[in-house]
Amino acid sequence: MSAGASPEDWARCAAAAGVLERYEAFDGSERRVPEAALRRALAAMGMAPDGPGTPAGLPACHVLREGQPLQLRWQATDDTPAQWELQDEELVGAPALAHGAVAFAAGTASIAHSAALAPGYYRLRVRTAAGRQQCRVAVAPARCWAPAALQHGARWWGYTVQLYALRSAHNCGIGDFGDLRRLVDLAAAQGAAFIGLNPLHALFPHQPERASPYSPSSRLALNPLYLDLEAVVAASDCAEARVLWNDAAYQQRLQALRDGELVDYAAVAAAKEELLAVVWRHVDAQHAWPAAGSRAFRAFLLEQRARLGMHAIYEALQAHLAQRHSGIGGWQDWPEDYRDPQGAAVQAFCAMHADSVRYRMWLQFLAEQQLADVQAHARRAGMPIGLYRDLAVGVDPGGSETWLRPQLYALDMRIGAPPDLLQPSGQDWGLAPPTPPALRATGYQPFIDTLRANMRSAGALRLDHVMVLMRLFWTGADGGVYVRYPAEDLMGLLALESHRQRCLVVGEDLGTVPAEMQTAMQQGCVLSYRPLMFAQDAQGRFTAPAGFPAQAFAAFGTHDLPTLAGFWQGLDLQLQQQLGQHVDLPAAQRQRAAVRQALLQALAQAGLWPAAADAPAQVDTALLAAVHAYLAGTPCWLLGVQLEDATLQPLQVNLPGTREDQFPNWRRKLGPALEALADHPGLQAVVQALARRSWRAP
Repeated sequence: MSAGASPEDWARCAAAAGVLERYEAFDGSERRVPEAALRRALAAMGMAPDGPGTPAGLPACHVLREGQPLQLRWQATDDTPAQWELQDEELVGAPALAHGAVAFAAGTASIAHSAALAPGYYRLRVRTAAGRQQCRVAVAPARCWAPAALQHGARWWGYTVQLYALRSAHNCGIGDFGDLRRLVDLAAAQGAAFIGLNPLHALFPHQPERASPYSPSSRLALNPLYLDLEAVVAASDCAEARVLWNDAAYQQRLQALRDGELVDYAAVAAAKEELLAVVWRHVDAQHAWPAAGSRAFRAFLLEQRARLGMHAIYEALQAHLAQRHSGIGGWQDWPEDYRDPQGAAVQAFCAMHADSVRYRMWLQFLAEQQLADVQAHARRAGMPIGLYRDLAVGVDPGGSETWLRPQLYALDMRIGAPPDLLQPSGQDWGLAPPTPPALRATGYQPFIDTLRANMRSAGALRLDHVMVLMRLFWTGADGGVYVRYPAEDLMGLLALESHRQRCLVVGEDLGTVPAEMQTAMQQGCVLSYRPLMFAQDAQGRFTAPAGFPAQAFAAFGTHDLPTLAGFWQGLDLQLQQQLGQHVDLPAAQRQRAAVRQALLQALAQAGLWPAAADAPAQVDTALLAAVHAYLAGTPCWLLGVQLEDATLQPLQVNLPGTREDQFPNWRRKLGPALEALADHPGLQAVVQALARRSWRAP
């Protein structure tokens, strides 16, 4: 195909598809994309110079902003008389809000409706003698939702935590929703407005050691490993489950898992599965779930079938096949008959293993219920935001989302980043990129579904790599290429869902972020992510507190960066050298010493550190408090206190570019247990530093 196409033909095709032939590198130079990479990206979208052009007919979705008139034009298939009508999408059977005749001119059809439409979703239907077409019309607010208090000068702080890392006397060796509820109690009493979490997305139960929360199977489902088993047993009337929970040998297993420095995902999963299976047999076979709970689960099965039903089938099928075939990773490793979710083999499996599918849905029901209970508890405790959830930028190519909709993704390419100083060969994040044409063809439903699933039970949502709204770097066998996404439409839908869910939005805008994205975030009320670690000018001076933007989330670092204690001691530099990451350790240590001195100078200028004091060898509570007081002096709406920083943990959560056998990414637990956190001197120092500068709970 396209063998005779000229380079100019390919360039025109690339421009039409949003595939960039050139891009600006980290050093300001212009990089030209290899022709093979450009062609591979276009092929992944089903596009070529001699391929079909823009399809005729109504688009699947039309997004406009509140106050704009509805004006829609499309390539007409014919000019026979046609009528249109507009209805509220959620009021099935209601009279049309507006109607009229379609106008035709020079092969183009158009409609116009000047009356203002309230924000929401509408269904535009066009009737001709040949049949019907329809288009979703989304009317979006100009900006994302934000609490009125923040817009009128309030500034709130909260803890950010890796949920799996929490220690307690109640969990099973991994932090769970019960621990999260107890952390809410502690934080609310200290005046925190939110608890920030790692992504809670569903991973791969048949391979629990695949622990990265940023490489999920599905972003529509939750990870059942976070279930509070003690609460599950207490809520059931299953005597067998209570016997197992109280069994000395079982509790000894759990205690060993609690005592470990790292989360043993395989052992934790086995222990939890053993007890959950006991409760499920009781629930499913004897229908002994309390009447209200039973009705709630039946309602959940009906209401969430579209969102979670296929994911439950995927997990049940994955577990079934993994028991029979070694080396099963994603669905691409399955026997051919099972790769089609609508195929006869999958339907036969569902009929034969309906109980296994219901079990997976029950786990999702429990997880949704427990998470919603924590959010409700946080709001009752006086937290104005409560849970601040995290949305991964993409999904694993072998997960349930790509199995259900393989046509949505460029499965032979991956989301990543172009080469830079730290990663000279670029980055491959191992995530499947959605293709813009396929996303448009769905009416953006997968994007809307993902937002709704993650804004559920949350007062704020962090978008990992916010550039996903505008462009992504696709990597493949032939090199990398930037692909543009329909940013205006996606930003509009984000604003609409933010208002519908009353959910504040934070965009992780680190790395190479063009000015147009930063402008769109500012205008659209998407908070910028501002780590102090990156707030230096060309001369190495730290930005003064007043120099930070108001519409932002301030923090010292992120999960991909060293903790404050590790940063101060240069432990990340030593790790990089030990792991062969091409670091000139003496030079890097000299540079780090200069950064430490610059930070102390900035603290001194802010009146938070003695100007003549020597730099401490390690972070103590005084320096910890000064750093967070500095952040509290900014006008940023939100301030995040990373629990690893507040408890003076030396090692970071994740070391990018390392394998599991090199560094225990996403496994390291906090040092102190939940029961001891309130008395930890680091937390006390931070809370005291923030008490005079930020919101406090009544």
